[in-house]
Amino acid sequence: MLRKLSFSLLLFFFPLSVWAAALPSPTGHINDFASILTTEQKATLETGLVDYETKTSNEIAVLIIKSLDGQNIDDFGIKAFEEWKIGKKGKDNGVLLTIAIDDRKMRIDVGYGLEGQLTDSKSGDIIRNIISPEFKKGDYYSGITSGLLAIQEAIAGTYSSSPQTSSDVIFWIIMLWVGGSFLIYFCSFLARSKSFWAGGVIGVIIGIIASSVIAAVILGLLGLLLDWLLSKNYQKLKASGKKTTWWDSGGGFFTGGGSSSGGGFCGGSSGGGGSSGSW
Repeated sequence: MLRKLSFSLLLFFFPLSVWAAALPSPTGHINDFASILTTEQKATLETGLVDYETKTSNEIAVLIIKSLDGQNIDDFGIKAFEEWKIGKKGKDNGVLLTIAIDDRKMRIDVGYGLEGQLTDSKSGDIIRNIISPEFKKGDYYSGITSGLLAIQEAIAGTYSSSPQTSSDVIFWIIMLWVGGSFLIYFCSFLARSKSFWAGGVIGVIIGIIASSVIAAVILGLLGLLLDWLLSKNYQKLKASGKKTTWWDSGGGFFTGGGSSSGGGFCGGSSGGGGSSGSW
């Protein structure tokens, strides 16, 4: 909901008329305004996307420009999608791959109807691991070809994201360890607090940091409930003379012995989903 709200605000504050002069009309599915593809390469890609649209009704377009002229790739891609109306009206089944050569940036924008299949995560993976490596070698045609195939596979549900590297695995192990340590300390602190409202305040603060009023309310209520449960049980353990350390009391939740269980497009619209990257 927040993403759609932000997208709506973007459309409000940056009218399409501002972009009309800088954005040519589509010439087809492949719009190479930077002239990086040969005539044969462009024809091959165009034929492939036309055939794909015939079989699935999904519309995939490629927009290649020389430079963004200082504009943000995210804003440019979204506005181009809306200006060209990629996808079928009512289905919103369009995808736009925008490439800015001089800026070395690209973006995949996805219509409402395909956001469930071509997620932001998969779009980012396709950019980083499929398209960018070829672009870094200067092989734009191979990068675009492989990227379009990966997009089609993602929509069909057959795309497999690249496995995480060892460094990624190590990073997440460290993050889980740090997060777990913080959670243990946080719950132990709440269990010893004399007030029931501290958890609610902390939850609200975390929600505000996350820039979401809804999250602030939910986290505030959850924090309030967590603080009440922990504090109540802590006082019960303390009054009965039992151990009140985190490890011996099961984190304050359990009164037991210290263990727990655990181009000519057809009127489509963008949902603001997608991902950006560079090479």
